[in-house]
Amino acid sequence: MDGKLIITQLTYSNQQHHFLVKYVLRADPSGRKRTKARQCKLYHIEGRGQKDTMYYCISCGEKSSFYNDPNRDCFKQHVAKNQWTIRSSLELFDEV
Repeated sequence: MDGKLIITQLTYSNQQHHFLVKYVLRADPSGRKRTKARQCKLYHIEGRGQKDTMYYCISCGEKSSFYNDPNRDCFKQHVAKNQWTIRSSLELFDEV
């Protein structure tokens, strides 16, 4: 996991593991270290407006950012729906 802190781990019924991790810290122009917030993918798909989050599913890639809240857990919905495919280094060899 490249030294990333796993916030949550969920397993889909077909034994695919999804890990919610925090985006890396980066220095802003003023020199302060911050985690960049991105738009929650499910909020965007459902047309519910913009909900910023600092977490993403490392199994599906950095573009798969999800809001993690006990009242509305988009990451849990993502794993339950399993709409996005998991990235794998083996996929590169399948294309050759």
